[in-house]
Amino acid sequence: MIRVYDEVSEKIRTSELKESTKEEALTELANECLVGFDWEPRAARTCKMNMIIHGDGHAGVYQANALDIEEIEKKVKERQLVTPEAPNVEEGTFDIVLTNPPFGASDRVKKILNHYELAAPNGQKREVLMLERCVRLLKPGGRMAIVVPEGILSNKNDRRTRSYIRENCIIKAVVRLPQEAFKMSNGAACTSILFVTKKDSRHPETQGDIFFARAEYIGISPAGRPIDKNDLLAIREDYRRFERGEWDGIEIRPKGTNKRIVVGHSLAEGGPWLEPEANRTRQLYDRLSYVVRDPDIQDRFSYTFFHPRYFSIMNELETMGITSVPFAEICVAGYPSRGKKPSEDSFQGIPIIKVRNVTGSGIDFDTDYAPEKPEILVECERAVAKKDDILIASTGEGTIGKVDLFPVEEAAIIDGHVTICRLLDGVSPRYVLEYLRSEHGQVQILRHVSGSTGQTELLKGHVETIRIPLPELSLQIEAANMMRNAHLQIEELQKSAAEKRQESVRVLAKARSDLVEMLSESVHDGKSTL
Repeated sequence: MIRVYDEVSEKIRTSELKESTKEEALTELANECLVGFDWEPRAARTCKMNMIIHGDGHAGVYQANALDIEEIEKKVKERQLVTPEAPNVEEGTFDIVLTNPPFGASDRVKKILNHYELAAPNGQKREVLMLERCVRLLKPGGRMAIVVPEGILSNKNDRRTRSYIRENCIIKAVVRLPQEAFKMSNGAACTSILFVTKKDSRHPETQGDIFFARAEYIGISPAGRPIDKNDLLAIREDYRRFERGEWDGIEIRPKGTNKRIVVGHSLAEGGPWLEPEANRTRQLYDRLSYVVRDPDIQDRFSYTFFHPRYFSIMNELETMGITSVPFAEICVAGYPSRGKKPSEDSFQGIPIIKVRNVTGSGIDFDTDYAPEKPEILVECERAVAKKDDILIASTGEGTIGKVDLFPVEEAAIIDGHVTICRLLDGVSPRYVLEYLRSEHGQVQILRHVSGSTGQTELLKGHVETIRIPLPELSLQIEAANMMRNAHLQIEELQKSAAEKRQESVRVLAKARSDLVEMLSESVHDGKSTL
């Protein structure tokens, strides 16, 4: 609110208006134009004091639950008895709404839920209610920037919320923030900033182009300290070019669709793709701005879902000359399938393969165990792995999408956060493994990831739709052998590199020892020059 007051008051002061008009505008800004709510009493008091210090605008600052419409109405009336010019809080009257609502907790208070279309009988997440509240506060054509957990844009259970957004708003932009954006306030959610304008029923407008971007740096470290790197500045300039209609770049036209995706410059010079410097989550998490022309939004509209790399790869699959099939078609009936957590654990018995055991370079058998009882095997029958089953880590930021082959005949129970894929005869498990580990496989996997916390999800239904190019079995085996040889070469190179690093340490240690010995001898010989 302070920043808004400073920005707008500066524009008024530097305008060409008459001095008397400027004074009137500044008074109106301070007393009637700015409204803020905070549930936390200390935050509301601090905001009011800061507004007074910066010139005013405190009349519209309320300590209240922003979702409680009845409470807000009561507090506004009380304030206006003392300060008649204090602004009203009426739905459909605000030009701009800016908010970073709380995430995760649900509201179950009936008198609050009764006011909201998106409420559910047993409660609703506060971020969902807050989103509806903000949309309703906007006047037609009003603009909103709201920080939302990524799940709002992608979760299966939030389809109704996305439908509400599409029915009431024109989506202008989605800016994905880094995982650590709210770490300093103990926030673990993956978040995006959603920019929308409210639809005007008097002048119907259809959804137009949407701007997407991802920032890896936001000017503040995870510990809350200012840093020099800030991708948001470049994203702001990119968005302004988009708004001016000046967006150009590499255009991708996915085959079989009407979509057109224009990839602009990445957030630094050097080409249209810019990999993150700390590439924890691999593909689709680059630093990029792109625009989707005339998007046909059926449901999801997250940064990764429309990512141009996905459509570029699907175009490559179409022109490859090899038939590609959905993953479900090359699996035994009933697979892919999620594993199941055993109802008991033990110090020994049957290994339990969890997400942390699927490393992407081989199963780690340093794990927990379930008791070796017949009832446990019956309970987890569909989750008992067989040799050459493909296992996909299906939850967790940074781990999701890792793929391994189950390598042994001995039984193991696969945990519920891992997807099991059991292939039909005539399909090479090693070929499919390598394909899923490749860029083509990883991009398809990560495009469908949903959720907004450390427990991001890859649903079984999305695994089933991954397209796998399926050449003859002999070609599959040849490709798998080629990749195995490449892995062996990598291991040899890594071993050689480790030996050379050790050798370099020994050489450096000996040189330092020789230096000390030489200096010692020079002192004894009377050659010291202090």
